[in-house]
Amino acid sequence: MNRYESFIQYDGDQMNRIIAHFMADRELHSAIMLAEKLINDFDQGILENCPISTSSANQLRLFRFVIPFFDCRRRIDGTEIVPVEVAASLLWFLVWRPLDNILDGDGLRSENCAALLQAFSRAERFQIFHFGLDQATCDLSSQAVRNAMFELDTVGRANPDLIFTRALVQETAFSRYSRTSTASLDSYRRYINAYGLLHDAMDIFRDMSSGQVTPATEVAGLVEGAVHYSPHAMHLFDERIASEVRRQFFLIDEKARNTESIIYWNVNSHYKWFTGADI
Repeated sequence: MNRYESFIQYDGDQMNRIIAHFMADRELHSAIMLAEKLINDFDQGILENCPISTSSANQLRLFRFVIPFFDCRRRIDGTEIVPVEVAASLLWFLVWRPLDNILDGDGLRSENCAALLQAFSRAERFQIFHFGLDQATCDLSSQAVRNAMFELDTVGRANPDLIFTRALVQETAFSRYSRTSTASLDSYRRYINAYGLLHDAMDIFRDMSSGQVTPATEVAGLVEGAVHYSPHAMHLFDERIASEVRRQFFLIDEKARNTESIIYWNVNSHYKWFTGADI
């Protein structure tokens, strides 16, 4: 089993543990169940083969990228978790998923474009139906897609402080809701930076061999010998990634990164695999 395969197995086990732990949170569990009902009532096909109340790829996405925002806002701002906001945010995340595939090199193939347009249409229609937003407000989402595709990707791929720019499509939905403080949004961005860097670190050998520039390759400084899996180079690489992850993590508001938060659990599970220690 190579390093990547070992991580995938470890990550799957850790995410199952994290999901089981946080599904025991009564407020969170209730919000997820109601969010799923709202989405199914709107369009039965969206979650038909990939629900969020049971083990699935969408449940993993929810707990990695959507729930951390709402848990962060709950802890910093004292704001309750609102099911319709969770549902809308997940649908906007499902816009980001095919967009990220395009940005990661799959290209503008017809199936990628079709998936992106379908996801965008669903998210926008859901948002208009439940929030009564006017067209000018919805145009912000279109602009976020264009920015991600043609402007922000180049910047976000090279600077660890701007990894969050690749997620601006979903962040547009988050920041549109009322009761979201600057501290909550900034903390969520730092979480995306830390978690995204750890994610990119697993793809570094593929990225280096294809000449891609990512935050992980920038932080690692293209350590000499890393592409050949030199033990010394791998140690230096892990240390540099860990150092940058710690920097991003400790810029998160303390209330949102305490040991009971999902942000801590998500980041720490990856960090511990790289370093053997808790963050």
